[in-house]
Amino acid sequence: MSELVPVIDLNAPDAISQIDQACRSVGFLSIIGHGVPQHVIERMLAATAEFFALPLDEKLGLRSPGPEVNRGYTAKGSEGLIYSLGVEGTPPDLFEAFNIGPDGWPADDPIRQLHGFAATYLDFATEHANLLRSLFEHRMEQDRPFPEDILIMVMQAFALMHEPLVRLLPNKDSTEVALLARMMFSAVHGIISLGLEERMVAVPPEKLRQQVAQFVDTHLAGLGIIAVRKA
Repeated sequence: MSELVPVIDLNAPDAISQIDQACRSVGFLSIIGHGVPQHVIERMLAATAEFFALPLDEKLGLRSPGPEVNRGYTAKGSEGLIYSLGVEGTPPDLFEAFNIGPDGWPADDPIRQLHGFAATYLDFATEHANLLRSLFEHRMEQDRPFPEDILIMVMQAFALMHEPLVRLLPNKDSTEVALLARMMFSAVHGIISLGLEERMVAVPPEKLRQQVAQFVDTHLAGLGIIAVRKA
């Protein structure tokens, strides 16, 4: 199976190109270099095995409320990937799945959420600098468009800052808030990327955490969300 399904190191400089090629050819891939501790992976595998060993009627109780919601249990024979190509009359896929993902944030302090996202992004970028570089600096061959799943992943990153800003700016136009979220994400990404790579006169790596937090406060103060903090 290892010969058929490519194993991709997310820290490789060409990780995005490898993912693109795998999705276009085999349709499956296995990843390493993701930074998830082995004990977490083992707990996930144990929980997965325990869930799928449950009786079918119990699993069916956790089905998605509708086809437009890609969450919850999917039974064998209920989907067919080939149908997405408009091909009818073929057997369905023989797999079962349980789909999960972020569906909004708990009712927490939105300012703390923004600081938490920025700090987490710094931690991830520190461990996976090559992955982020290959994602944001990669150019598709012959001007081909980026794979849709990659674009969705980037939009989900924007959404992490969008939801707290919506709560902090309830009277602002939704389009303006969406642009503010993209700008804030781009600024945090730029500060972190330049700092980690020590380009030009960027923030020294050892001071990045403090400066990123200060940027978030300064940005929110400029929007009138928090008071300007005196030095």
